[in-house]
Amino acid sequence: MDDIEVGDLFDSDDSGRLDSAHESNLDGQNWPEFNLDNDMSNLKLQVILEARGKPILTMMETIRTNIMLLIVKKKKEADKIKGILGPNIKKKLDVNIKDSLRCVPSHTGGDRY
Repeated sequence: MDDIEVGDLFDSDDSGRLDSAHESNLDGQNWPEFNLDNDMSNLKLQVILEARGKPILTMMETIRTNIMLLIVKKKKEADKIKGILGPNIKKKLDVNIKDSLRCVPSHTGGDRY
């Protein structure tokens, strides 16, 4: 078993099929080209790049710390909200209420409308 080459395990047709499957887009969508090194405008990516070159424990600690800071920031923003609904949910609810004024129930028989 030690003297079997990896190339012997696949036919030439299989290796071509595997290479083309690797290069093709599996979900059929055309995703934009993404380059982690050049897209420094996103702050989350900067955190990942900062942690990427570190040892694994330091990297995990850096990511954990940044997630905790993000949770605290979101909690402070949520504490500023007055009432039971946030502003985005309130806007969506107002739009749905406004649209529902045009709805008229029609009887379909029995107890159903």
